Amino acid sequence: MTFAQLRDIFFKMSRKKLGFVIFLYIFSFAVRFFCLFHLKGFYANFLSDSSLYRLLSRSILSGSHPVFPVSPLYTFFVAGASGLFGDWSVLFFQILLTSLVPVLVFLMVDELTKRLWIPYLAGIFASLYAPSLFYCSLLLPDALFNLTNLIMLFFLFIGFKKSSFWCFLFAGISAGLSLLLRGNVALFVIAIFLYLLTRRKLRRYAVAFVLPALLVISPVIIGNIANGERLLLTSNAGINLFIGNNPAATGRYSQPPGLSLGDDLVGKKTAEYILGHKLTYSEASSFWAKKALHFIIDNPRKFFYLLLRKLTLFWSVYEVPQVENFYLAGRIFPLLLYNPFFFWISPLVIYGLYLFIRKRNWLIPGFVIIYFISLLPFFVVSRFRIGASGAMIVLAACSLDEFSPRLRKIFPLILAILFVVPISWFTFSSYFERDLASSYDNWGILHFYRGEYELAEERFESALEVKENLVEALTNLGAVRLVMGDTASAGDFFERAIDCDSTYGQAWSNLGALFVQNGDTASAYGCYKKAKLYLPFDTGLDDKLKMFSLWEKGDIRGMAELYERNRDFLDAARLYESLAAEFPDSIAFLSNAALLYQKAGDYAKAESLLVIAISLFPNNAILHNNLAGIYFFERKYELAGAEYERAISLDPGNPAIEKNYRFFKERTDAR
Repeated sequence: MTFAQLRDIFFKMSRKKLGFVIFLYIFSFAVRFFCLFHLKGFYANFLSDSSLYRLLSRSILSGSHPVFPVSPLYTFFVAGASGLFGDWSVLFFQILLTSLVPVLVFLMVDELTKRLWIPYLAGIFASLYAPSLFYCSLLLPDALFNLTNLIMLFFLFIGFKKSSFWCFLFAGISAGLSLLLRGNVALFVIAIFLYLLTRRKLRRYAVAFVLPALLVISPVIIGNIANGERLLLTSNAGINLFIGNNPAATGRYSQPPGLSLGDDLVGKKTAEYILGHKLTYSEASSFWAKKALHFIIDNPRKFFYLLLRKLTLFWSVYEVPQVENFYLAGRIFPLLLYNPFFFWISPLVIYGLYLFIRKRNWLIPGFVIIYFISLLPFFVVSRFRIGASGAMIVLAACSLDEFSPRLRKIFPLILAILFVVPISWFTFSSYFERDLASSYDNWGILHFYRGEYELAEERFESALEVKENLVEALTNLGAVRLVMGDTASAGDFFERAIDCDSTYGQAWSNLGALFVQNGDTASAYGCYKKAKLYLPFDTGLDDKLKMFSLWEKGDIRGMAELYERNRDFLDAARLYESLAAEFPDSIAFLSNAALLYQKAGDYAKAESLLVIAISLFPNNAILHNNLAGIYFFERKYELAGAEYERAISLDPGNPAIEKNYRFFKERTDAR
């Protein structure tokens, strides 16, 4: 097939079909835009990977080439759209592109089915498919990943049918884009390449397919090498493998005990803490991959059980959340739940796999099966299923085309329904309530970090209305009450959380902070020890425990230095001030306290301490120099000049004082 023949696929269809394709695209865009409008600001993309895409895109716009812990292509997409048109444009362009998915579904189903009405139904279904609408509205790559996968399958389908060099070339480009969006499609790309190599008539197309894919991903590989990393694409493979394979794994996304992946997305800091030395991203990924492999080797039964759990999670109709929850979005935008979702097609997809394999038509079922297999070593959440949703809708439409009321033909479909219904009931009953409560809790955390404490309190209370013993919500509600000054209520919530789960380290840590605020140091020390037991890799707790160890020894200076290293300047200043009161003959304690109050922004306090210090040590040039700096920040320029002159007269030729004075003169003369 020539390029001109490929073009004719799109431009020489009947007027009726061309009109429907145009209508379908406009309709799909309108539906997605309507959904985006109602879900704008949902989660504000703070706790999910969305916040990371924003940070990485800003890094790219500033001229750096980071090591990517998540999709490189989506990061560049966010950076390009936001850099050229502003943040608002990212999701607009996303729905503009992903509105092509129903069009591709229509074109593929039109090629594969006999009944004339089925392609039209499939296109409308794909336009209204609720999970796709949801993920198109979030700053996540999965909706675009579905698009690039479907483009790849479309060109492969035409390529196999017409033996077209151009189709395999475009399929390879699409495969490269898919790899840059989510790397687990690599298994399917390799399978197609090997298939082409083993077919004598198709062998010449193997390079046409794989070379463009390699060229598309090569800039990221080269960038990783330039950063000193032995990574193909992203740095999160190792930690994702460990999340899916550890003693506490559930088959879905759940943070392994002791890890804090919110602050350490790829587990690099934790791996460095365990090993006691710095690591590259590739070394950290390798560390977690080895831990996962050791778990698999040592626990084959648990590994097999986890595979079964992942199978049920993938084929269940339940939309498994990571942070972003489809069902919570449905409470904000109820129309979302009235659109078609996975339950409408799940049995038909399984039936379609059976039909296609029986006919030895392997392309689309092969993609779905290999994609599913590629998820098994890791974990399953519903947004990962979106990447195959376009192909699954095509399979479901083809199943409908083959539907017959005869028992012999319908029996496999009945078996598929009998498989989907019980696993869906199991997953809904096991996870729905807790997941919904956790999503309200995550929403509350967003408001908490924004300083919107009353809204955070409402979200945490909503979480507890759904599940009254959710320890995370109890702990977070206590944290809000503590910030709002209601220490008694905060303590009650922390203790309730510990009663529900005595191994929840964050509740112990928060209770310790409450005791510190109340002046009960001994109780605080005990709580922090408990917290460290359940959060073994939390370096912040190490500092707190070291602080209490210094306190037990009476080493106030050591405590002040530790506070200063952790940039807690106010507490460090207070400790140095207490030391200055205890040792009035020491100039260092007063001077350090003043400088730290200055760093904390309390210039008045810093000034008063330096005035006291100068009254005790009037001939110390450094004290006069420091007081001059305080006066400069307070815009008391005459007093600052006088202090600098006094400092120079006491210590003529001191380069630091002279440098400060020159800076002062440049700034004040310019005025």
